[in-house]
Amino acid sequence: GYTKTAADQLTVDTNILVKTDNVSRFFALADDLSDPDSSMTSSLGMAIGTAERGKSHASKKYCEKNDTAVYTLYVDGFSRVQLLRNICHELAGTRPYSFGACVAIIAEFARVSRRLIIIDEADKCPLSILEMLRGINESCQVPILLVGEEALKGKVDSVPRLRSRIRKPICVFDNIKPGDVSVFYSASCGITLDPALVETLYRRSRGGFRTLVNEALALAKIARASGLN
Repeated sequence: GYTKTAADQLTVDTNILVKTDNVSRFFALADDLSDPDSSMTSSLGMAIGTAERGKSHASKKYCEKNDTAVYTLYVDGFSRVQLLRNICHELAGTRPYSFGACVAIIAEFARVSRRLIIIDEADKCPLSILEMLRGINESCQVPILLVGEEALKGKVDSVPRLRSRIRKPICVFDNIKPGDVSVFYSASCGITLDPALVETLYRRSRGGFRTLVNEALALAKIARASGLN
C-alpha cells in the first residue's frame, strides 16, 4: 500500500497523537476539570492504565494544546518540595525554595484563572504526597489530574478523604485496537496497511502503543537501509 517513489525516505513521525477512545476519554476528563464553570467539588481526576497505553503522550499533548494545563512528572523519591517546585516552574517559570512559597505561587496563579495540573506517574507517589496534593487541590482551589498505573487507584481508595474527591468517571486506558494501528501508520508514515498486516502488528504490540511505535521505527530503518519502498 506504500505509494511513494523509491527515492523517498520512509520516516515515522512519533509526535502525532492518534485520537483513540482512550485519548478521547482522557481529553474529556481534562476538559471537564479545566472548565471554569465546573465545580471544584471532587476536582481530583484520575487516569490509570498499564504501561505503554499512551497516558504520558496524551498528557503532554493535552498541555501542548491547552495553555491552561501544565504537565509534570513525579520521579520516585521526590520530596514534597521537589514536586511543588517543578509544578511552580511549569506554572510560573520559577522554583521557590520553601514549601510555603511554592503553595503561595500555586494559589496566586489559581486565583487569576482555572489551571489544571497533570501529575504523571502518580502511582509512585507515597500516600503522604497524595495527601499533600489533595490539600493543594482544596486550599488553592486548583484541579489536579493524577495519571499512573493501576496501583494508583488502590492507593487512593485506601484513604476515604482522597477517594471522595475523585472526579467521575475515572479514565481507564485500555489496550489499543486494530483500528488504532491503521490510523497510526497512516498518520505517521503515510502508509495504508492491508488487514492481514494490521492484525500481525496488532498482535505483536500486545496492546501497547510504545511497542507499536518502536516496531514502526525499526521497520522504517530496515526499509531505508535496504532501499525498499
